[in-house]
Amino acid sequence: MEVRREFFCYIAAVMKIEFEAHFGHETKTIELVAPSGGGQGYQLMIDKYYQGRLIKTQGKWVGKFNPGCDLTVDDINILGEMIDNALA
Repeated sequence: MEVRREFFCYIAAVMKIEFEAHFGHETKTIELVAPSGGGQGYQLMIDKYYQGRLIKTQGKWVGKFNPGCDLTVDDINILGEMIDNALA
C-alpha cells in the first residue's frame, strides 16, 4: 500500500503601511497591518506596540483602540484614507 502525503502552503498577501510620524519632539514608527488569514480591520502599531484597530463600517473608518491611545477622529480619517489609497 502506498501512502501519499501532500502538503499545501497557503501564503496570504498581507498589506502593510509603515511610516514615521512626529508627536511633539518624538518620532515614532507607525504601522497599519491587515491581519493574515483575514480578520477584521487593520491593526495599528506604534513603535511595535499594538494600539488597536481600524475598521471600515458603513463607509466610515472607526477606531477601536486601547485605553490611553490619544488618536482623534481626524487621525482615524487620515489613516483610513491611507488604507483606501493603498487598496486602490
